[in-house]
Amino acid sequence: MRVAIVSRIYRPEPSAASLFLGAVADELTGRGNRVVVLTARPPKSTRTPRHVETVRTFPVVRDRQGYVRGYIPYLSFD
Repeated sequence: MRVAIVSRIYRPEPSAASLFLGAVADELTGRGNRVVVLTARPPKSTRTPRHVETVRTFPVVRDRQGYVRGYIPYLSFD
């Protein structure tokens, strides 16, 4: 089966959502499924781990603390 995960954040971002989605991807790939993740590019200071799943990232706007900002306020969500 092919599975797509689309999320504003994904591992290695430090959040519960990114850790949960990473665990879901690990379980799916462990069962032989092909997983593609579409997500925001992690902060430059973040070390990106190797993934079994395919991760495609896109540039985003971040605030001073490094959090992803929405392009249109209140319309961006996890």
